[in-house]
Amino acid sequence: MTITHTIELSAHAVERYQQRVRPGLSLEAAEDELARVALVGEITTDPPAWHLRSCAQIAPFYLCVGDVLLTLALHQTQPDVFVATTCLAKGSLSADARRYRTTRRRRSSPRRGRVYSR
Repeated sequence: MTITHTIELSAHAVERYQQRVRPGLSLEAAEDELARVALVGEITTDPPAWHLRSCAQIAPFYLCVGDVLLTLALHQTQPDVFVATTCLAKGSLSADARRYRTTRRRRSSPRRGRVYSR
């Protein structure tokens, strides 16, 4: 039995897809391509292992297509519609994960003063 779902692409997800996966495309072309990619993806509640190693937040649902991952949330008023909130690619870090990593590095390493010699 096949279950179909509607996935609404947020502007943020399209921008991230264009930036992280297909930077040579215009936003319109990236949106069209992402819509086609989403058709063949698998919706799951379990993120791939590569995402767990670098994520700052866990999403309720994911759409996985190879090395591309869309985080999904349920639509506020339409329970049968998913909203793609962002797009991640294997090897990239989300802004939250980058901030967390930077903060953790600053806490763990002592600040070193600059040494100037003449």
